[in-house]
Order: sequence, then C-alpha cells, then structure tokens
Amino acid sequence: MDGEGRAWGIMKGHSLLDVYMQIAGFLKVATLPVFLQGNHYEVEHNVLDINRAKARLGWQPRIPFDRGLLETLQVIIGKQGEAHVSF
Repeated sequence: MDGEGRAWGIMKGHSLLDVYMQIAGFLKVATLPVFLQGNHYEVEHNVLDINRAKARLGWQPRIPFDRGLLETLQVIIGKQGEAHVSF
C-alpha cells in the first residue's frame, strides 16, 4: 500500500439517495427525502463504490447490494416485532 489514507467503499456505485430509494421501495414508503442546505464541512457527494477494494485487495462482495440491504432490513424489522419485508 502507498501509505495514503483511503476510504474503502462497501458497495458499487450507489449514492445515498439510491440507498434511501431502495429502502423506501422495500418498505413501500412513497415519501421522498427533503434536501436541506448542508454545512461547509459536510461531504457534498458520497457514492459507495467497491472498485478500489477490488483492484487493490481482490475483494468481491459475497451477496449483491439489494439482497444485503433487504436482509439487513429484515433483521432490523424482526427485532422490532414488525412484519417481514420482501421484494
């Protein structure tokens, strides 16, 4: 490694809005997010991407993004005693 501080994304090319919309779809929620003006110290754009981890470490996700997100929601909702979420 080159000693540079790097962020290693865990997903390939998904914006935070993509993640929100996917969760909203699973939960059948039609509410769109409200975007407020950010502060000067906040990250303006954030895209989760696995390409660096793939290239440098040979890492590959074991399950697709959609399935992992769905399974995570099922665990969270299951702990709250609510209905099962599915496609």
